Amino acid sequence: MGANSFISLVGGVILALILGGYFGHPYLPAPKPLVFAIDLGTTYSSAAVFLPGQGIVEVISVQKASSIPSVVAVTKKTVLVGYPALQQIEKNPRYTFYDAKRFIGKKISKDEFDIIRSRYLFDMDILESSIQFKLPSINPLDAMKEYMSPQEMSSIIIDELKSSVQEYLQLTNLNKVVLALPAEFDAEQREATIAAANLSKLNVLAVISEPTAAALAYGLDKQSKVGSIIVIDLGGGTLDVSLLEKRAATFYTVAIAGNNHLGGQDFTDRLSRFVLSKIEDRELSSEVLQEIKRESELVKLILTNKTTAEFQLNTDGVKLRFEISRKEFEKMNEDLFDKITEPISVVLDFAEITTEAVDEVILVGGSTRIPRVRELISYYFKGKRLDISVDPELAVVKGVALHAGVVSGSWPLRVAAIDVPTSVKKIEI
Repeated sequence: MGANSFISLVGGVILALILGGYFGHPYLPAPKPLVFAIDLGTTYSSAAVFLPGQGIVEVISVQKASSIPSVVAVTKKTVLVGYPALQQIEKNPRYTFYDAKRFIGKKISKDEFDIIRSRYLFDMDILESSIQFKLPSINPLDAMKEYMSPQEMSSIIIDELKSSVQEYLQLTNLNKVVLALPAEFDAEQREATIAAANLSKLNVLAVISEPTAAALAYGLDKQSKVGSIIVIDLGGGTLDVSLLEKRAATFYTVAIAGNNHLGGQDFTDRLSRFVLSKIEDRELSSEVLQEIKRESELVKLILTNKTTAEFQLNTDGVKLRFEISRKEFEKMNEDLFDKITEPISVVLDFAEITTEAVDEVILVGGSTRIPRVRELISYYFKGKRLDISVDPELAVVKGVALHAGVVSGSWPLRVAAIDVPTSVKKIEI
């Protein structure tokens, strides 16, 4: 045996021993992720990591929850984000901002702005055809700063997510991320969202469309017999339906339709109105109104798993207690529920395919947990089994984390699914 062959053999043995020592001893610390994932949602945002060696996705706890409200509140002395900011909506409505995702990177006209402004309580303005959030004259951001852009607001949310990921991983220099973006985002919206991450000192290694991320979370990239996929995303404020076509490991977005003003908040509002109809004609304080909305949201969540729930209110001298059934909740929201199938029909008609040609229907967004929503979708697809194996609220961020694992070369992930950016325009319902 020659000297070179001997050295090569010894080197190979040493390498094998090193690898064997690592994988054969689970008590050794696994390498930490170098890249994390963010789902920057309209209503809620979340972060996750793919754990190398373990082959699992970990959704990061932020403010003791798996996701935080995409809300930022600015007072004279502090900037609040997530749940603390949500508490400010009633007491500080002018400077409690949300829905940044609706405006980021988007150019609007003066007429459009007038319509948008009428829908919100917080202060806003239009500068160079872009929405800007107006800050209080005294604020902790900058003595000379009068406005906050949607990118800057998004960056504050990203900072909170990043901080929690770093705390979980016990790292201080995590600066690489993969983002989920709506499939219909154009170049300006994509660039603006990336810019928001850059403001948080993050290098965006990749972006992936939200429907494709959800498909990855459900493992559809590994199913050879799956071709056509319908992704129904019903969140807190929006409904999006996407038709994906999978060829080998490549995902193509064929059609997108949706309703930007239909979501879980609308179902909660209907219940709140029902409660208000039971209260004698009197002026209610902001605390009472806030408690009615909070309790309505809780009742909605209970009715997702139970057939009855009790509504209780005892705030600021207003007392109310009654039982409500799931059937009553469904009846008061019947017209809204019926709207859910409209974008499905539009997408299928656009692609000229039938319900029978759809291989998989996957559900994304917390509002798809509502039993009546699932019933209507299943009935529309003639009883087709709906894939509900993944938490719908976390499907997107889990898929993004898988993609982040591939991008960072994490073992045991090998091959990345390819997400082809779409030029298809979203059809608004």
